[in-house]
Amino acid sequence: MTAQTSRRALQLRLWALFMFFFIPGLLMASWATRTPAIRDLLALSTAEMGIVLFGLSIGSMSGILCSAWLVNRFGTRKVIRATMSCAVVGMLVLSAALWFTSAVLFAIGLAIFGASFGSAEVAINVEGAAVEREMNKTVLPMMHGFYSFGTLIG
Repeated sequence: MTAQTSRRALQLRLWALFMFFFIPGLLMASWATRTPAIRDLLALSTAEMGIVLFGLSIGSMSGILCSAWLVNRFGTRKVIRATMSCAVVGMLVLSAALWFTSAVLFAIGLAIFGASFGSAEVAINVEGAAVEREMNKTVLPMMHGFYSFGTLIG
């Protein structure tokens, strides 16, 4: 591999990581702004919605706690691919829950979504640190800025 090819591959990894920071920000902001409408659609009280939202917290913490083992065992790229695919499954479960107006199914979808993004975010940060070392310059703050940019757009 030539130096130019290596540099190009590093740039592509950097831009992929920018998008992996941007997308969760976009999705979380889109979700947060629709929470009241979802509560109304599921016909939940504020207290009941709080219990349903606990599924996201449980999933996120579970994903974060499992992520070190997953990254050590499979590597960052495989973990990112797998967890982003699981996030899509979580979104499909969320959609089905809204279709069937099921609060329990919605909590399960949030748990899947949370676990996926909890694990993915750790793997993305580990990969970002590796890119930063290879580039020999600070880029993680810019990557995290893409998350904020995603929340702004969402």
